Amino acid sequence: MTNKNNAIRLPPSNIDAEQAIIGCILIDNSKYITAIDYIKSSNYMYKPSHEKIWSAIQTMFAKKELIDTITLINYLRNNNVLDEVGGAYYITGMSNEAPSVENIKYYCNIVRDKYLQRQVILASVQLNNFAYDDAEKTKNYLTRMKITCEQLLAMQPGDSYSMADITDDAIDSISKGENIVFFDNPVVGGIVRGITRGGIAAIGARTGNGKTTLSTFIMKEYIKQNPDNVGIMFNLLMLNTEII
Repeated sequence: MTNKNNAIRLPPSNIDAEQAIIGCILIDNSKYITAIDYIKSSNYMYKPSHEKIWSAIQTMFAKKELIDTITLINYLRNNNVLDEVGGAYYITGMSNEAPSVENIKYYCNIVRDKYLQRQVILASVQLNNFAYDDAEKTKNYLTRMKITCEQLLAMQPGDSYSMADITDDAIDSISKGENIVFFDNPVVGGIVRGITRGGIAAIGARTGNGKTTLSTFIMKEYIKQNPDNVGIMFNLLMLNTEII
C-alpha cells in the first residue's frame, strides 16, 4: 500500500504487543482465558510466526495440555513449524522477556485494535472495488456497505462478551435454583428488539410447526454474520450432530 508520496505503508500492527501476549501465557496459562476474549483467532496476529504460534497455543489449550516454553517448542517441532517461527531460541525469548502478566488485557486491546484497523482497510478496498462494478445496482452497494460497517462495529473492543463471565453467571443462577442465564448480545438483540423486552425471545408453537428450524436458521445467520463470535445452541430432542 502506498500514500500520496508513493511511500510504502505497512498494515497497522504491534509486534511487541503480540510477543507480550504469547509470553504472558507461557508464564501463566490461566491468562489464555483472558486473551481469548480479545484474540479470537490466529489471524488477529499480524506476524506470520505469531499466527502459527497462536494457532498452536489454541490447539494445545483445547486438548487441556500444559503450555510452557518446553511443551510449545515440542509441539511446534512435532508439527514441523519450529524453524518457521524462529526456532526454540525465539520461543524462549518471548517467555524470558515477557512484561507483567497482569497487563495482558492492555496488550490484547492493542493487538485487537490493530487487527480491526487492518480489517477496515481491507473492507474499504473491497467496497471500493464493489463500487466500480457496473453490474451491481447502487442499492446493493449501499446494502453491502451497511453490512460491512455493522460487522466491523461488532468487532470493536467492549462489544464482545466473555464466555468466562457468562459461565460464572450460569453457575451462580443454577446454584440458586433459578436456571436462567441473563446476557445480551448486540446481534441477537437486534433480531429480537421490538419483539420482546428482554434479551431472550421465546418461540412457542405445537410440535412439528418449525420452532427448531426457525431457531437453527437464526443461529446460522448469527454465525454467518459474526464468524469471530461464539454461538451456543441447546436442544433436548436433537443430537448435536443433527443440529450441525
